[in-house]
Amino acid sequence: RRYASEDKPLHKMGQKLEVGLLRNGGTEYAGRATIDLDFLLGKNGGHLNVNGIAGLGTKSTLLLTLNWLLLREAKRQATERMNDPHRLQVVPVVFNVKNYDLFFIDRWNRDFRKEELQNRQDWRASGVPDPEPFRKPAFFAPQEKGLLTPVATGGRTLDVKPYSWSLADIIEQGLFHFLFSDDDVYDPNFGSLIADVEEWLTLETAGGPKLSTNNGVPQTFEEFVIKFKELGPVVSPDSHKGTRGKFLRRLKYIVHEGDGVLRNKDARGNPLKLPSVGTEAPIVVDLHGLSRAPSLQRFVVAAVFRQIMQHQTSKQVKGLKYLVTLDELNRFAPRDSSDPITTQIEEVAAEGRSQGVILLGAQQQASLVKPRVIENAAVRAIGRSGTLELGMDVWKFLGRSARDAAAQLQPEEKLLYQPSFREPMLAKIPFPPFALSETDAEAATGPLAASSGRDRADLDRM
Repeated sequence: RRYASEDKPLHKMGQKLEVGLLRNGGTEYAGRATIDLDFLLGKNGGHLNVNGIAGLGTKSTLLLTLNWLLLREAKRQATERMNDPHRLQVVPVVFNVKNYDLFFIDRWNRDFRKEELQNRQDWRASGVPDPEPFRKPAFFAPQEKGLLTPVATGGRTLDVKPYSWSLADIIEQGLFHFLFSDDDVYDPNFGSLIADVEEWLTLETAGGPKLSTNNGVPQTFEEFVIKFKELGPVVSPDSHKGTRGKFLRRLKYIVHEGDGVLRNKDARGNPLKLPSVGTEAPIVVDLHGLSRAPSLQRFVVAAVFRQIMQHQTSKQVKGLKYLVTLDELNRFAPRDSSDPITTQIEEVAAEGRSQGVILLGAQQQASLVKPRVIENAAVRAIGRSGTLELGMDVWKFLGRSARDAAAQLQPEEKLLYQPSFREPMLAKIPFPPFALSETDAEAATGPLAASSGRDRADLDRM
């Protein structure tokens, strides 16, 4: 087997981020495994994609570790290059897609404690003397139906904030077409109807689009269903009755299934509003609470990406990077889809790096994800993956020996492929100090736990 090691041209790398230990045989190491930040954060390329089977692939571990290390690097630069406008600032946005596992990343991992001596030794050898859980992350979950509070999120309740959108919020943020984001939105008749309805709802102003207050225009989702029944032929006179019926059925489904995260009767919701400067902790956005309505999970992801891209296009801050962590990419940008949400994620993959938007994505099978999303990831990480998957065309860039190795990797191992090297690096990623689920989280005690909840004033500023 040939893998990158110390005899490879490390001097050709740009700024290095040390992420683990470079394997050299069964138990030996050849130094530190590094990722070239020029290719990760947008200078020469951007994005990172991780592939691996459930459990053994440990995709979340690597993605969260990268978030932790990039926050640490940004803090270092803030101290050493305080007046440098180009210093790294990061806003990590982490989507929670399974249970409420990522709502405990500010707690110590029980398994880290069980072999703490060895785990700390691995971190020190990787260049990190002080591993610890994330400090003061912000947590957001879908708003509960008819209430001002978020849905129940397991063992975490007090410091979780709700998010939701009203009809007015949807129009103001340009999100209307994402609500009807199926492939047949590109059917000329259905797409034309959506455009007519959006035009009916929208009032263009100097400050941007607003929900129209013209006579007959609904002000809530509940009114929207009623008034479209009455005014559909007037709103879109050229549309077919069957097309309007299809739209109304979709609208009813969205309003019914989304009641809570879409405020049925409220004039205003609590839209996610991301900071415009670097943060010192990740923002965890739950999607699991919407598991009964996958289309709404996709809507939330698209809404976040759109907000970030619009902000960076209009007022990009030098050195500011939005790090968006999204697992299960096959659900959000499926290979055979061309709907507006998939297109939004493709846009981020193709153009986001130049605007400081970095996708840290993952999936069990890259062959099921839109190729443009996978191919635009300059850095690829492979955890243990299935042999059938590794035989697909998307893996042709890996040599036979690397594909054979990828099918046998241990949970802590990753093959790291980046343009700085001709061969993938076989790296051991240190065991995380932060919990990856409620079951492996220590109780919130001690000095770190005292800082694990974000102050209410900090939350309100977000």
